[in-house]
Amino acid sequence: MGLTITSKSNPLYSKLLKLRKHPEDNKFIIEGEDLVELARSNSKLLFTFTYTGSSFSADYVLSKELYRNLSSYSSLPKVMGVGKFEFVKSDSFNRGIYLDGVQDPGNLGTIERSCLAFNYLNIFLSSDCVSPLNFKSVQASKGALFYLNISYCKLSDLKEKGYKIYATSLDKNAKELVKVDRPKNNYILVFGSEGQGVKKENLKLADENIFIEMDRKIESLNVGVAASIIMYNWR
Repeated sequence: MGLTITSKSNPLYSKLLKLRKHPEDNKFIIEGEDLVELARSNSKLLFTFTYTGSSFSADYVLSKELYRNLSSYSSLPKVMGVGKFEFVKSDSFNRGIYLDGVQDPGNLGTIERSCLAFNYLNIFLSSDCVSPLNFKSVQASKGALFYLNISYCKLSDLKEKGYKIYATSLDKNAKELVKVDRPKNNYILVFGSEGQGVKKENLKLADENIFIEMDRKIESLNVGVAASIIMYNWR
């Protein structure tokens, strides 16, 4: 077993508490054995910690009280860890997605899982997106985060590189998804925030605005659901 920590004033515990609230220097908290092992296998794991009385071997052992303060679960996970993620922007790829102001961490994690499932390995984020290192995003991604290329940029940067842009929109001039010829290469799918959708300036950059036809009229689909449907259709 590793070094035991019982004091709230311990420097390492103080750092962990800060990371729990706000990822820093691309470091973030990982909860649960499965995610910890995925981070380890993808060289994203810095160290592990568990709680007093646990049979799990880790680099550090915290008192249950301190450990509970760091966990988002009511039932304590066997182990937690600190990971470090490198934001990587690919210069050449066939397809990717751009998230414009997506704020809900659960939606981001869901989209990451679908990106991995349907082979959209490049995710670009606007500056006002929720962080993929937010602990709720990390948990919702179920480890997909560790297999994706994620970076921040402006949609105009991708447009200038020659990628064809398909933005989701409920505008009357948008085309139904199934009536748009599916591109083979070099395209970006754009999904907007839960409340506002894709920003007007980004809609203007689109080569095509597209929407998902629904059998019954509701205001809109959840962005994670919409992204998954379109990626599945165009995989």
